[in-house]
Amino acid sequence: MTPKSLKPKSPEDIERLARGGAILRTVLEEVAALARPGITGKELDAEAERRLRAAGAEPSFKGYAGGDGKAFPASLCVSVNSAVVHGLPTDEPLKHGDVVGLDLGCRYEGLFTDTAMTIFVGDEHDREKKNPIAHALIRATRRALQAGIQAARTGATTGDIGYAIGHLVEQIYGFSVVRDFTGHGVGYAVHEAPRVPNSGRPGEGAKLVEGLVLAIEPMVIASKNHAVRIAKDGWTVLAADPVLAAHEEHTVAVTAQGSRILTRRAAEMGVVLGLDYGDQRIGLAVTDPEGERALAHSTIPAQPFDAAVSALQRVIAAENVARIVIGLPLTLEGREGEQAQKTKEFAATLAERTGLPQEFADERFTSAAAEETAAAKGISPDAEAARLILEGWLVRRSRKIHDRA
Repeated sequence: MTPKSLKPKSPEDIERLARGGAILRTVLEEVAALARPGITGKELDAEAERRLRAAGAEPSFKGYAGGDGKAFPASLCVSVNSAVVHGLPTDEPLKHGDVVGLDLGCRYEGLFTDTAMTIFVGDEHDREKKNPIAHALIRATRRALQAGIQAARTGATTGDIGYAIGHLVEQIYGFSVVRDFTGHGVGYAVHEAPRVPNSGRPGEGAKLVEGLVLAIEPMVIASKNHAVRIAKDGWTVLAADPVLAAHEEHTVAVTAQGSRILTRRAAEMGVVLGLDYGDQRIGLAVTDPEGERALAHSTIPAQPFDAAVSALQRVIAAENVARIVIGLPLTLEGREGEQAQKTKEFAATLAERTGLPQEFADERFTSAAAEETAAAKGISPDAEAARLILEGWLVRRSRKIHDRA
């Protein structure tokens, strides 16, 4: 892959793609919510097209010509159970327990974005109990997407992305990734260079440059056999074995600060960074990509100030951080003192440098608890304090979501 064959996007183009991506992800979330037992793929397809057009976008798959020149007849790909990708919507009603991949693309302000998700038809909370293979498959595919996105940064290669995805799926989960179909560049067209494989070797493939926009899309089969075949309809890609398959996809921009997800869905919190700010040291913690656990990360010097901010920016890029939670040291009476003001000044600078959303969390009682638990774990008390701050924030967030439900 020569550099001339790649088509980096300007900052203005990336903002336009982000606007189109926001429309696309919203429509896909709405259509996924309609995917209940009894509805058909054709009905979901009609809804996807109607909602895209109502938002001022155009479906990009409908009429798109494949390698044989034949035009795809739908706006939405609906891939059910053993269908991996490119599933043609049908009149067959979905059933409880079906595993359904939904893939949607759009053209907005002249630019193209692409996103996909796999869902379990029925109560998602029953998925792990009633179909543990489907639960593990969907979880593996979503985690593989996050792994691929984290690997997409300036100076890396498409082989780095493929290795990150393939290693997680095949070595950790024991499933297989599809080799015959890949992700791709996107933006000025539905498909652009480079190909973005779901398996590969670090350092191989096209080198990623700032401004490159990629459709990263793990395609995972719930067996060791990665072979696929084309169905009689000429479009639907099926797993060669009669097993479940899953597909997740985001449009991602490669920036100087790391990868930027242009189609991030509302339900995807992303990695959250927790900070315990002090005059001498800053403790760091991060969540896992699903936002389920808080993990102690590291400790960095708080001075010199600019060096501390730069160090945090590197962590944010490396961990693909989407949000920051900062411990606010209130007095026992709940008031803000001198240290709280210093923390807020630091947070304001960090917000200006990163552009990431921030929240403050009361950290009055974390220091003493961190000293005790850090000693038992043999880790930095500052990083442990950050973990406790982040853990408390996750618990409060979960309660708010439960109360709203």
